Amino acid sequence: MRHRFNKKAALISLIILVSVVFILTHNNIEKEKINKKNIEENQVKINNEENIKAESNNIEEVKEEISIKESFDNNYTEDEKIILAKAITAEAGCWWLSEEHKLLAGSVVLNRVEHELFPNTIEDVVYAEGQYASVKNGKFDKIIPSDESLKLAEKLLEDGSICPDNVVFQAEFKQGDGVYKKIYDETLGTTTYFCYKND
Repeated sequence: MRHRFNKKAALISLIILVSVVFILTHNNIEKEKINKKNIEENQVKINNEENIKAESNNIEEVKEEISIKESFDNNYTEDEKIILAKAITAEAGCWWLSEEHKLLAGSVVLNRVEHELFPNTIEDVVYAEGQYASVKNGKFDKIIPSDESLKLAEKLLEDGSICPDNVVFQAEFKQGDGVYKKIYDETLGTTTYFCYKND
């Protein structure tokens, strides 16, 4: 009878031990799951923060680029528009020249305003000594800009330069650090070079 009791007690003890081991093992597994979940959630949070930071940097870069292109948007005067239109007329006013040619001529003026090598206003850029032939020979002030030149000047002032901001030279010869675009005038037989200046 006592032997049977001891056997039963031992069985109960074994069951209790197994139960305790099971409970402890289960708790450890649950803890590992929770820890793993926390680690994954933290990693996702870190990744999200990095993505947000990267997107924020990209947005700032885009804003900076847009601000350069739209630096004149709604901030120009009527006098500036007229001076730019006269410059377009003086440099590319012939009726047979393409709209692109005229816009490039105006873009060079705007790019110079933003470039460290040149004055920072449209008037000062155009009237800078030795820069524009029509100013030098005294004909610039007598120019009456065409309606087309006025519209193109307004377009440039509102939308910005159509070429990279380092394209600051326009002439019938190459200058600066390279040629961005050259346009051949079949009527006059001349070539105009739009050239860039590296920093």
